[in-house]
Amino acid sequence: FEVQRAEGALQLSVFDNGRGFVADEAAADPRLGSGLRNMDERAALLRGTLELHSVPGTGTRLTLRVPVADTRPA
Repeated sequence: FEVQRAEGALQLSVFDNGRGFVADEAAADPRLGSGLRNMDERAALLRGTLELHSVPGTGTRLTLRVPVADTRPA
């Protein structure tokens, strides 16, 4: 995983080099896609975005980006 803070946002990426899958097919399957939809809805509640990139045979990367206030001294 990776965690970064830049440009007013906190970004968390989780990835693997596993089997991967076709993301559109998983999102359309009610048995598999509900978890992806729930994560996307929760990201939206935080005014953030959730990006999924997966290719069969190469793995998956899930990236959450959430806006954060800059608390550094001026």
